[in-house]
Amino acid sequence: MMSIPSSGKHTARGDTGQMAENWRLGGYTEVRELGAGASGRVVHAVHDASGTAVAIKYVSPQLLANQAFRDRFRGEARLLAGLTEAHIVRFYEYVEGSAGAAIVMELVDGVSLRELLNSHGAMPPEAALLLLKGSLLGLTAAHAAGAVHRDYKPPNVLVCADGSSKLADFGIAVSTGAVVAAEGSPAYLAPEQWAGAPASPSGDVYSATAVFFECLTGHRPFPQQELSALAAAHRDAPIPLAEVPESLRELVADGLAKDPALRHPSAAAFLGDLELAASAGYGEGWEARGRKRLVALTALLAGLFPLAHAPGALAPGTPEAAGPPAPEPPAPPVSTPPAPPAALGPLAKLPTSVLVGAGAVVTAGAIVGAVVIVGPGSSDELPPRAESELPETPPQRPDDVDDVIVDQVSEATTASFTYDYEACCANVYTGNGRISYGDTGSTAEIVDYYNTERGPDDPDTPRRNGFVFPDMTYMDAGNGWRDFPTGQLDTPAEERAGWADDQLDAAALVEVRNAAGIERVRELLADATLNTARQNADSIIYRGEIPADESKSNPEVQYFDLGTEFTLTLNKDYLPISLAEREKYSLGDGQEYANATTIEYTDWGKGEPISRPR
Repeated sequence: MMSIPSSGKHTARGDTGQMAENWRLGGYTEVRELGAGASGRVVHAVHDASGTAVAIKYVSPQLLANQAFRDRFRGEARLLAGLTEAHIVRFYEYVEGSAGAAIVMELVDGVSLRELLNSHGAMPPEAALLLLKGSLLGLTAAHAAGAVHRDYKPPNVLVCADGSSKLADFGIAVSTGAVVAAEGSPAYLAPEQWAGAPASPSGDVYSATAVFFECLTGHRPFPQQELSALAAAHRDAPIPLAEVPESLRELVADGLAKDPALRHPSAAAFLGDLELAASAGYGEGWEARGRKRLVALTALLAGLFPLAHAPGALAPGTPEAAGPPAPEPPAPPVSTPPAPPAALGPLAKLPTSVLVGAGAVVTAGAIVGAVVIVGPGSSDELPPRAESELPETPPQRPDDVDDVIVDQVSEATTASFTYDYEACCANVYTGNGRISYGDTGSTAEIVDYYNTERGPDDPDTPRRNGFVFPDMTYMDAGNGWRDFPTGQLDTPAEERAGWADDQLDAAALVEVRNAAGIERVRELLADATLNTARQNADSIIYRGEIPADESKSNPEVQYFDLGTEFTLTLNKDYLPISLAEREKYSLGDGQEYANATTIEYTDWGKGEPISRPR
């Protein structure tokens, strides 16, 4: 149970009443600063006893000297200590004493929704729905605890490498029904909050829906800059529902209702309608598709992840010949927290109390099962090879990366995969299956390939199954197998005019094989400049860029190639986990567009070789 005094100053014996400007929390080694401002700073640190990566939020001494601010900081800690929902950033402990105050929290290795929106703009509806669902689950826990967040906005939603999301920053949260001054971010503030109405969960619902609108459209529902005009728009302006997908308009209209009485009373109530709208509009697989989109989008921003710059990670621009990073300077000598009981293994528990200075103690909640998200991976892989056979540190040169991947894939030979391709005009192409690598190239068994090019409601749009071998492609045509020479199908799309539907579908299967085959990884590495290499406990992530290719541009149709960027994630045995590509182009209108492909691999080394159909 957490115990935080409600008032009064806590000083150590012999304290002069001065708070240390550069105080550091004992028992943690600081890695680097993640951000700083007038209210304090946030650092990436490691808990010495367990090795757990954490974020420490230090409040500035000037603000902590203000009793009202100190009470608010304590209130945030008290609230977080009672919230254990997976979609809320985990609280570890609160420490206060004569030297300063700090909250120790989970370090989420991902990016903020604001960074995601700034980089990619609008996202597919399934991805936006999944983000909203995660946030509503977090808000549901807060509302059940009697708290209103009051500052739901894109910077306070953190998107992890696995596509999940977490709600952060309860700094201005208050109890339900509290009458307080209007605070929060004006762009997402509910109409009643502008008027100083008592805080209510429905205000959080409004803010979450406003952010959901931005995820769907790429911009806020009300773009006014002047505060008076923005307040009037939230209060009176019609909701621009025409920009929202038709299947989600009712959901957005309910969430952005001007009158809180017409809105869902809580996140839990809104969550039920979200599930219904998502299933009705996008089918049973909407959540899995949304997660895949978010994994692909966040992978392209992997260089921004907090752990990308931790000791042992290879930061952008690291030269091949660079030696190991210099050791971090030791933290200044301060008091040390008691070590977790030996019965609890690493990452199992952080300390339940901390001594600051010479005396003052503030206990904090014991944290069981602390987890830091460090990147996608699969434990269901090949047994690890002898360490001597693998590089001690991730190679930097594309040729060296290619060599080790080919060596490993040649031994594992087979894997399962999923394929997602998102092109212009909101067309989506999906499929899954198995891939096998051999001396003559990659072979694929493809299951349930589907695309929306002919229209998602077109009854003639088939789901295709087939096999793609280097020499022949076999497709289940519904009335038996059809076979086509693979070389004839493997041609540019513009050369397929006049082809029959079956031949076009078979060519699409070849495109899936080409995207999932190890040859595509090798093509990218051959042409790329590697900007980032980052090693985590379970994965190695490479980020690369390929410059624009003028031969791919066609000025006659106003198509201009802008190059390709990709993120390749490998497991600790250098076998691919995922490949996310973003082929950028413009249409002569000054805007950048992209075709995005995501391949995810599992079960390397498992399953029989792929055989031709009988």
